[in-house]
Amino acid sequence: MPSAVAVLVALTVHSLLEGLAIGVQSSVDSTFVIAAAVLLHKGFAAFALGAAFSRAPAGKMLFCLVFVFASPIGIGIGWASANEVGGRFTDVLSSVCAGSLLYVAVHEIIDAPIRPDHRMELRAAPKLVAALAGYAAMSALAIWV
Repeated sequence: MPSAVAVLVALTVHSLLEGLAIGVQSSVDSTFVIAAAVLLHKGFAAFALGAAFSRAPAGKMLFCLVFVFASPIGIGIGWASANEVGGRFTDVLSSVCAGSLLYVAVHEIIDAPIRPDHRMELRAAPKLVAALAGYAAMSALAIWV
């Protein structure tokens, strides 16, 4: 099981990238779609961080403020870079954010439980169906919102 600090670093980087993805959007509609996707899972990330720090000393809980401010800082950096530099830099930054979030989803969240050596109660087929249902739900959200 990863340490609380490792979970904090991973979730903070993830939140910063989410913020960057929101900040570089060029239209209000796309900003709302990305923000909705972030909001749909931000509570789960905070819960995971809280669970990781539940046994940590009280002084280390202050480190969680880094996670709290990571998304707003990312939004500010993304917005500033989109307004100052714009163009290809914004496209590259948006692509890096999307690619890194997709990488984490595929290789860290979905792949690990499906591997045959992973010891969990569920078999690979239900996990794969759940992952595909999640992709379908987020795709529907992107189409209809």
